Amino acid sequence: MVEAFRQGQRPETQRHTEGELPESKIFDLLSSVGNAENKALELIVMRPGVIYSKDAFYNEVMDHQKNGGWRMDRGLPLSHCQHSLSPIGLVTREAISPDGSTWGYQITEYGLRTGIPFAGILLKWSYEHPDHSLYKMFGSTPSRSIKDEQTFSKKRAQETRYKIFWEIATNPSNRIRLIDIANNINEVDTLISNHLESLNKNGVLSYHGAGPGKSFSCFKRAEAVPDKDPDPYSTAKTLTTRVWDLLSQPVQSGQSEYLSVEDTVNLLIQQYPKYRDVVKRNLNAKVADVLSNLEKQGYLQREKFSNLFQSELTVSDKQRETIVSLVTLVDRFKSGDRQTIEEGRKFAQKAANDPKLFSELMLKAKEASPFANITNREDMDAWFVSILDRQPNITRRQIQQILEKDYDKRLTLRTTNIYLLRLAKETKIIFEETKSGNVYRVAEPDVQADIPQN
Repeated sequence: MVEAFRQGQRPETQRHTEGELPESKIFDLLSSVGNAENKALELIVMRPGVIYSKDAFYNEVMDHQKNGGWRMDRGLPLSHCQHSLSPIGLVTREAISPDGSTWGYQITEYGLRTGIPFAGILLKWSYEHPDHSLYKMFGSTPSRSIKDEQTFSKKRAQETRYKIFWEIATNPSNRIRLIDIANNINEVDTLISNHLESLNKNGVLSYHGAGPGKSFSCFKRAEAVPDKDPDPYSTAKTLTTRVWDLLSQPVQSGQSEYLSVEDTVNLLIQQYPKYRDVVKRNLNAKVADVLSNLEKQGYLQREKFSNLFQSELTVSDKQRETIVSLVTLVDRFKSGDRQTIEEGRKFAQKAANDPKLFSELMLKAKEASPFANITNREDMDAWFVSILDRQPNITRRQIQQILEKDYDKRLTLRTTNIYLLRLAKETKIIFEETKSGNVYRVAEPDVQADIPQN
């Protein structure tokens, strides 16, 4: 199948046969457990027949970690059950108490049979590709909705991302126009452009886009260049040398062979920070002149983008192999390939029983997630009170240090002070002025008794 991808052929896939999942099911799985390692890990630790409450599920996830990982918000795992896993049938909500006032989630037969091996194959892929997280490949779940007379469903980012990856994997060239992708997957080019910009930012591919009515050029080293240093452009001798050095270097893994003016400017600033002080539009204009001059001398080759050829993505061989491996894996699972399913099941079991591996994957998810440091107010309040209960009469800075050490929560002194002032105002804690500054402790029971109860 991989060879078929590399040769630019669409592999033959059977449809609606025994053992094969409908495409819609694959997109559901990608959006629920496929776009974050922590969600996949949360599913694989669920034991059959066990109903997990908020605290029980959080403790289950934390007990699987060792020396690091992700000390996440206490309610996050159960929230994933409610919003990601339950809607597609991987878990189901069940009452814990007879009166139904206490409830939790347990894994379903579908979750055991299909969800766990699917989570396993993606965790295995993530482990084998340390530079790429599932979140950066597939993005966040929320997206626009599509409604017709019979159905209401969400067209999630993961579906579009997977279709983009399929187009890349099955295209014989490492360069593809945005408009061709948009036409092939029947999607508007502005949405595709947004995804490509995100994938470009995350190093999955390289993307150059020109807005409507605009045009721009990209440059790469010419096939045959003169055997002498290029003549400098006007008075920009140093800039000419530096620009030529950038474009004459071998193309690194994960980079496009073509650089736009903007790409070149960003690389210059990265390598020579003093260029940050130059007004960017002036630097852009000067670099554009240098690039054009190098082209005229035969050192560079230009590729022109126009209205008819507005935007293009490129992938290096390594980037292409990464995308092909992911698409191949998902496609094999979709077709019901027994070996792939068994590999996913085995890796899921391995991850669930290896605290070091589990922690590494959780940490990877944390580092990729833009929401990792968001904690709800209830948990933050509980942490502050717990710290002061254990260690009364400590300073703001000491509280800040304990939060980072014990809860993996990094707050500025200003934010720490905001929490302390509010808790003091609510008389949950009190403070005392000392020569070294304020120290804090939990309020006495008789003071707390005066607090109105909700």
